[in-house]
Amino acid sequence: MRKTIAISFLILFAVMVGRSVIFSGTESLMFDQLVLVDKLIVITGVIGAFGFWFAMLADFFANKDIKRRALWGFCLIIFSWLSALVYFFLHFLPRHKATTHV
Repeated sequence: MRKTIAISFLILFAVMVGRSVIFSGTESLMFDQLVLVDKLIVITGVIGAFGFWFAMLADFFANKDIKRRALWGFCLIIFSWLSALVYFFLHFLPRHKATTHV
């Protein structure tokens, strides 16, 4: 369940980043100048980024077997979603792949 939630939040964030990279123009637009679809994409992307970060923080605090725990905690707090992405691939996915039963 945690894996599904974390991946869902990551996908929401990736859609926002992908949309902004693909359709970015040379001019800078403020949020109130965006069309409704773009506003919804930005809002869901921000929710996805925070949700993913919180999911990785929750996993960090629930898992006591992490090496260099103080360093990971510091990085997750200070560097937020960027370190959460690294944590996801280095700690979260390998541990959840090992416990998945088919």
